[in-house]
Amino acid sequence: MIRKTLSLPDDMGEWIAGRIASGRYNNDSEYVRDLIRRDQDEQRKAERLQAALDAAEADLAAGRHQDLATKADVTRLMDAIEAEASG
Repeated sequence: MIRKTLSLPDDMGEWIAGRIASGRYNNDSEYVRDLIRRDQDEQRKAERLQAALDAAEADLAAGRHQDLATKADVTRLMDAIEAEASG
């Protein structure tokens, strides 16, 4: 395990102490590890979103797209997206 020493302004140290006092975290390290895990999750989400945007842009450039001319078209697309997300 890597050990790190952090210097924080007093108000941040007090914030962490408050989070520990709330019972959600047992110590400073647990709080920091949770923040890092959340940041890693956000980074992975951003990378997946960017990959999806890149794929969509490539599809558009290749002429692969759907025209959504009616409300029913939009509903079908949303249903397909929801099915893919839950599947």
